[in-house]
Amino acid sequence: MSPTIKLNLAFQELAGSEEIVEVKGETVAQSLEDLINKYPKIKKWLYNDKGLLQSMVLLNNQQISQEELSRSVNDRDELWILNILEGG
Repeated sequence: MSPTIKLNLAFQELAGSEEIVEVKGETVAQSLEDLINKYPKIKKWLYNDKGLLQSMVLLNNQQISQEELSRSVNDRDELWILNILEGG
């Protein structure tokens, strides 16, 4: 299985300017873990100290919640990772 993960500009900087990364995994969680194995700096922006998602993850344009990380993926699937902006 080789889904792809598309990274926004902030995450691209952490991944050596890569915009699209092919990852291995049978689930969303495994795919994200493979991304972290390739680019460890991404972990602190993807997950908080408790191991919960702190970034927005989309699977084929549908937002994935923490509870849905076990959803299956295949080689045609696209994951997007977007950082959540805070402030006001």
